Amino acid sequence: MQYDVLDFIDSGTLREMLREKKLEPAVECILIAQCSKQSMKNKLAALTEREKVYSDKDFQAGVYHLRDSNSFADSLRHYITELQNKLDLAETVCDDCCFQVIAEDEQYSCAFHSYSEAVQYIRSSGPPYESRIIRRKLNDADVSPVCYFLNEDQEISDILLFDDHDWNIEEAFAELPDDYQVGDIVQDLNHHAFYVIAHIEHATKETRWLEYADYGDMSLYCLGYYPNTMHSCGGSFGHSHHNILKMELADPADLPSKMKPLLALSLLLKGKMRITDFLESYSNRALPEMMKYYERK
Repeated sequence: MQYDVLDFIDSGTLREMLREKKLEPAVECILIAQCSKQSMKNKLAALTEREKVYSDKDFQAGVYHLRDSNSFADSLRHYITELQNKLDLAETVCDDCCFQVIAEDEQYSCAFHSYSEAVQYIRSSGPPYESRIIRRKLNDADVSPVCYFLNEDQEISDILLFDDHDWNIEEAFAELPDDYQVGDIVQDLNHHAFYVIAHIEHATKETRWLEYADYGDMSLYCLGYYPNTMHSCGGSFGHSHHNILKMELADPADLPSKMKPLLALSLLLKGKMRITDFLESYSNRALPEMMKYYERK
């Protein structure tokens, strides 16, 4: 393949985990479609390459779920056609269309006659404008708008369609052979937040919830820590799900001091701390002292 699927995996950790593993054609396509850093032009080229190489039977392999009742191959061809058409629209100028740049807080927007003018405005303005451009047909409510998301290089990386998404492979679920373990400390680099993986469940074709799964189920099931001086224990733990494609393994040494309770939780979940020590020290706001004891062991 000219386009390696690893180049379309945003997470460096996940990229290395999958480097020597075989991914089924449908799973590769779902990962390519969900990439947020590569340009849409490159993503469509990689998908077209696979659509031409693999057969309908090849695309049946793997554990994944697409809402469309048709075959994955049919959905892939439809996805490529639809996205390419919308990509071409960005370069099409018409008198009754506008390209709208939406402010990050969605309280203000600017409209331009062409897509190139809108991109130039984003490049010159920078924050607080996020890289989002909406193409609208003026005075015609029956024509759905098209939303273009741009990557750091101001290239279109994603296109949101305001119509039926049942065929959209970007919203499909795919099971990945990752190597994450319960107790691993991970970081969401977009929000500079740390979490501990609390639960891992890999889907099979017999998994009951698979028939309802979508991209939102491609997550790491984590616990986060939220310091609060008014809390009786100094803070609380909370359950949250985080996109596996956006997370990275974290070095425990990088944890801020206020996040040290996550390190204690990590040791507990990995079986390296007694649960009695964890619960007693946490409930008495003594986790820092307990961690010193474990660090000496």
